[in-house]
Amino acid sequence: MSNFCLFKARSVQRDPARKKTGKFGFTALIYWVLLSLGTATLSMATNVGGFIYCDYNNSNSYNSGEALPVSGLTVKIYNRSNGSLLKTVTTNSSGYYSADPITDGLSIRSEIVYNGNTYTFNTTSPTSSAHIKVVCVCDPENANAPPFCAPTLTCPSGSGSLNWSQTINAANGTPAVFRLIDGGTETFTLPITLPTAFSNAVTVTISEAIAWDGYAGRNSVSQPNERYRLVFLKNNVIQATTNFTGDVADNKTQAYWKGGLGTVYLPNGADAIKVVHWGASTANGGQNDNSNPNSVVPTGICMKYTVPTTTNCPCPSGNLVTNPNFSSNTSGWSTTNGQLSYGTGGAFGGFLVLNNNDLSGNYFVYQDITLGAGKYYNFTGKAAKHSGSNAKVFLEFYNGSTKIGYTPDFFVTKNFDGNFQDIPTVQGFTPPSTTKIRIVGYANGTALKLDNLVLTTCNDTPTVTVSKSGNLTCVNNSVTVTATATSSSPITYSWTVPSGVTNPGNVASFSTTKAGTYTVSVTIPGSGSGCSATASTTVTENKTNPTVSLNSPVLTCASPSQTLTATASPSTGVTYAWT
Repeated sequence: MSNFCLFKARSVQRDPARKKTGKFGFTALIYWVLLSLGTATLSMATNVGGFIYCDYNNSNSYNSGEALPVSGLTVKIYNRSNGSLLKTVTTNSSGYYSADPITDGLSIRSEIVYNGNTYTFNTTSPTSSAHIKVVCVCDPENANAPPFCAPTLTCPSGSGSLNWSQTINAANGTPAVFRLIDGGTETFTLPITLPTAFSNAVTVTISEAIAWDGYAGRNSVSQPNERYRLVFLKNNVIQATTNFTGDVADNKTQAYWKGGLGTVYLPNGADAIKVVHWGASTANGGQNDNSNPNSVVPTGICMKYTVPTTTNCPCPSGNLVTNPNFSSNTSGWSTTNGQLSYGTGGAFGGFLVLNNNDLSGNYFVYQDITLGAGKYYNFTGKAAKHSGSNAKVFLEFYNGSTKIGYTPDFFVTKNFDGNFQDIPTVQGFTPPSTTKIRIVGYANGTALKLDNLVLTTCNDTPTVTVSKSGNLTCVNNSVTVTATATSSSPITYSWTVPSGVTNPGNVASFSTTKAGTYTVSVTIPGSGSGCSATASTTVTENKTNPTVSLNSPVLTCASPSQTLTATASPSTGVTYAWT
């Protein structure tokens, strides 16, 4: 039997004599303690708990804001020595779990199953910092972030690809590079190096862009037009703008829009691409409509660029502009919010005048010209203005009634004194899906004057072949000669025929009774050199008389009837007459 010692404990009292020094006088302090004569162990215990967290910053340790706020996740706590289950608890709404005290010094393992995977935290002694790191698969459709994340881009690869993206802080939704904010950062130049192809004409298709926004408290925010567009510039002058993204849904901690922004054509190339908020000024490419738009984060942009084919034009067109010189009137031209008149006394005779009676507002003159996608164009002209007028000339590209692009503005600086200034040559290729070009003159304040406007394109060189229905024979007294042409533009036919044959004129097919060589030339009217093609065929005549032979049957008493047979050469196309 073990031996024990018994001690008696008495109360502790303050010694009044020690009051000034703060020291105590003690009466005898005696404890009665039952103490084993063997080795004595005093056992302590600690609560076990911690956060289930996502290691957003890859520190391999829990940091504030990384907790996975999911309640009801089951956490099991095991004795690592023998594998026995000590406790089973669940997380609260903050992603925290806590278990009753467990004896200090006991090696334990906290374990959780999350998204089908098992995660553990091992410690040699119970601790209230038994945080369990799990792999969080961020879902951009989860409107109750964190974790915050944007959807994944599906950008094209290979030659001509130009893509950009930025990451999102999963804990708080902060973008790695920038967030567009109305009244704050309204424009941002993409930090990318443009390929050398952008030094000249280039077509850019924005196949996919993501507009995202997310932050704590956004679930109670409702503001319109969380939208942006791309603006392409050269020497700080806007060359083209894309469509705007769609709006990002309100009243969600995080939300996004994903889609394409269309195709732009840059006739002069570009040296910078800006991302522009809806609320930015119109001069910067925004709308500035005072709609109090919310912030938006561009998280990714997929672009594909192509270089148009060579501008070498073997078949230039004539001037496509109706009434380009205004020799007597302004027919062929339309206006918006303005009046058109015919002026005289200029260096080139008549000219067009765009004005407005009250000299206020914006007014336009324009003419639409049919021209398809991918077609080369070259535009020149002359312009002048009245003093104090803000005037400019530019081209717009349309698909039906939808504007899909435009060229940079040419600002008219010449005040009219009977003379004009040249509009610098504008050339390039029409954007994909183009159906027409619009020549536009603009004025604000006073008058704009235009003259000698020329728009040409590069026609496809026509091709032609000539065929005949046969040759002239005793049977075929007439044959048909046919020209088959291919051309993207209207063409005319011009025939060269043998002497004595009446020229058929501007037709593709005709009949003839004369042998000889027939040559056709097809031409695109009003075009330059290189816009024609020729082909020939030769009709021969062979009117040699046919030959015929006749059998000689013999009539006998046994064969009182016989058949006469004529054999002709040629055997077809002949007629027989018996006597």
